Amino acid sequence: MVLLKSSLAAGSVVIEKLTHYWPAFKKWNLEYIKKVAVDKTVPMYENRIVKNDVACNEARAVMKRSEYIDLFDEKLTHFRIFLYNILNKASGLSRL
Repeated sequence: MVLLKSSLAAGSVVIEKLTHYWPAFKKWNLEYIKKVAVDKTVPMYENRIVKNDVACNEARAVMKRSEYIDLFDEKLTHFRIFLYNILNKASGLSRL
């Protein structure tokens, strides 16, 4: 605890590999999420600058989560998922 207090007083602290021992770290990979929530659709938002003729909080597309994971794994994409609680949509993810 003394080491942590003195480190915090000195500035930023980076803790590496803290979650590697958590069961969820090993289980919650993209393949698992894809398998559990394959048919659920999610709103897609772009990470581009929004112009004044388009609402900034309006989804640009909708796709299945599995399709997004495939797209994400395959190449860089400008689509992002924001403000989406996956635990509310795929109950199987909340169980370890």
